[in-house]
Amino acid sequence: MLIKNSRIYFWILLAFTSCIDPVEMHLEPQPEQLVVEGLLTNEAVQAPIKLSYTQRYTKEIGNVARKARYATVYVTDQNNTRYNYYENEPGNYIPESFTGTIGNTYTLHIITEDKKEYLSAPEKMLPTSPVDGLSAELRSRQVINPAGIEVTEYAFQTFVNTSDPADEKNFYMWRWIGTYEVHTQPQDHTRDVQGTPVPDPLPCCAICWVTEGHQNISVRNDALVNGNKIIKQPIAYLPVLPENFNFKYHLQVKQYSLSESAFNFWRILTSQVTGVGSVQDPPPASIPGNIRNINDENETVMGYFGASAVSTNTLFINRTEFPFAISRYIYADDCRTLKNSTATKPDFW
Repeated sequence: MLIKNSRIYFWILLAFTSCIDPVEMHLEPQPEQLVVEGLLTNEAVQAPIKLSYTQRYTKEIGNVARKARYATVYVTDQNNTRYNYYENEPGNYIPESFTGTIGNTYTLHIITEDKKEYLSAPEKMLPTSPVDGLSAELRSRQVINPAGIEVTEYAFQTFVNTSDPADEKNFYMWRWIGTYEVHTQPQDHTRDVQGTPVPDPLPCCAICWVTEGHQNISVRNDALVNGNKIIKQPIAYLPVLPENFNFKYHLQVKQYSLSESAFNFWRILTSQVTGVGSVQDPPPASIPGNIRNINDENETVMGYFGASAVSTNTLFINRTEFPFAISRYIYADDCRTLKNSTATKPDFW
């Protein structure tokens, strides 16, 4: 009887599945949209203006966004002084010689290869307070590893302190860059020969320095602390792993002043990027930028051009700051093949 019922269920299931027709999605072609990423600062080395286009909807997966090449890019201040940028690599534009000045107002101008003209709203470079200090606290929590075993995971939660000026609205953004030394084993490298690993030692390199965190940001305003100190603003959560804490870890934090419109842009962007995807999450919102096509007000331009003063502070987290052993990092290859790595020791190391 069990076998007979199983066969009945099988044929019923087959009948249902065989009636399902594939649905063809007919999406209207979407025009490419210009994407602008640019932040002008008072630092000696200026960040680039990056230009690209959004991808079209296609059946293909893995398309890379097209860079906006051969554009004319320049910035003007309130006195109409012009500062030219040039393309040093596809879609990446850097100034010839230019450092922003606190108190000045800057506007971005873009003329694309197909002669479309874009203009940003003026952005005033506001001062920012000094970073009073950085700190790191070792945290632990119980997690289930891939083997299904409960283990203790350690990480450093890092913080920044700063002082907020009184009697004015202030908006802050923080970015961090972490650097650590990593040792690998290129002498143990092998190559596959018909399914068999054969020794293939490499001449270089066993010691590298890896950077991370370039795009990680956090923002806040001074609504709850106006005129007081901002204490222990969370910045980076750094898991303790064999590759990054076998020696020491260098953390650099940059603090930026933002206009209110820039703050709103980054606040919405970070909230969408860090969403966990639950039903309680807010729905995706339109992120208003500050760049427009001067001849077509209906064209949507993505991104934001900002101007900001910068203050910086650094912190070394040493291997001696946690009382337990860390496994040796095993990577039988040239350490330069690791993402964002270099065999050149940083000046601050």
